[in-house]
Amino acid sequence: MPDQDTLAKLRAKVPDMTDQAFDAGRAALLAAIAEETHPGVTVLQFAPRGERKRRRVLPFASAAAALALLAGGTAVVLDNIDHGGYVAPASGYATPPPEPTGVDVPLPPMSDKPYNAAADLARIAADPPMPPGSYLYVNARTLQPGNGGPVTDVVTTWVPAGADVDRDWRRTNGGAMEPKTWTARGGEYSPPRGAGGSWNAEGGLSSPSHRFLLNLTRDPKALFAQIAATAGNSAGEFFDLMAEELNDGWMPHDLRAAFFGALAYHPWVTVDKNAHAPDGAAAISLSANRGMMKETLFFDPVYARFIGQRNTVNHVPSGSGDMLVIDPPARPGAKFLESTMDYAVVPSIGAKPQ
Repeated sequence: MPDQDTLAKLRAKVPDMTDQAFDAGRAALLAAIAEETHPGVTVLQFAPRGERKRRRVLPFASAAAALALLAGGTAVVLDNIDHGGYVAPASGYATPPPEPTGVDVPLPPMSDKPYNAAADLARIAADPPMPPGSYLYVNARTLQPGNGGPVTDVVTTWVPAGADVDRDWRRTNGGAMEPKTWTARGGEYSPPRGAGGSWNAEGGLSSPSHRFLLNLTRDPKALFAQIAATAGNSAGEFFDLMAEELNDGWMPHDLRAAFFGALAYHPWVTVDKNAHAPDGAAAISLSANRGMMKETLFFDPVYARFIGQRNTVNHVPSGSGDMLVIDPPARPGAKFLESTMDYAVVPSIGAKPQ
C-alpha cells in the first residue's frame, strides 16, 4: 500500500476539480444511475451554488446515497439538492412594467436588477465531456403545419468538440424536406451575405456566423445592449434573436450562460422551473409573447441545453381569417410549431449514436 508521501506526490500532479466540473459530473452520474435503475425517475436538480454546501466526498459516494434513496421512492433527494430548483437572488428582482400588447412592443431601458430567474440557467450550464476529435451529434425534429396537414422536419448536425470553427461541421436535412447534406468549415453552410460579408460584420446578429457568435461578449448586460440594438429595441424581436441561436443546439456553455444572463433583463420573459418539453422530459422553460404568438424554449435541468420549443397562439385577431396551425381550429393555445432535440457524443463526423 503506498505511503503518505507517495500519495501526496501523486495528488500533487492532479489538478484541482472545479466546482462546475464537480457539479456537472455528479448531475450526469445521478441522472444516468436513475435512468438505468428506475426508468422515468425524477432527478431533482442542484440549487444555485450560494444556496448549498458542497460535500467533500467522491461522486461515487453520492451515487451510493442516490441508490439507497431510490429504493424507497421515485425521486432522488439529497440534502444539497433543492426541490424547488432555483431561488431569487438575495437582492430580489426588479418589478416589470405592465406588458403592452402588439407585435413590436418596445423594450424599456435596462433595469439595474434582473426581472426574472433566467440567469439561474447560467449557474448550471455545462458541456458534456468530449474526447479530442469527437463530434456532438445534435438531432432536431420539428412538427409544423403544412397545406396537407402537419409535417415533420428532421435536421441533424455534427459539431466538432469545442464548437471548433476551424474544422468541418455537417448538417443533414430530412423528414418532410428534400434530403440534403452540407459540410462546411465552421458550419458556414451558406456564403456570407451583403457587402463585406455580414456574417462577421459588427452587430451582425441578424445573420451571424458561428465564429461571430463565439466572439460575442460574455457579459450579460453588454450582450443585452448589443442584441437590443440589433432588434431595434423590440421586445419580441429581442427574444426571437436569442431563441434563433439558443435553439440551434451547438452553443457552448459559457455563451449559453451569457444569453441566459441577458434574458434575465427582459421584463416580460417568464421562467417555469417545473415545465415539460414537448416529448414529456422534465425541463426549465423560458417564454415570451409576440403579438398573437407565444414562444417557449425548453432546457434540460442538468446541462441547461436546449431540448425543445413550442410556439402557440395567444389570441386570434378579429378578421384575421384562419391561421395555419398544427392542431386547428386556430384558438388560444393552438400550436404553430413544436420541436424536440437530443444529443450524443460520436467519434467522427457523420457517425450516429449506437
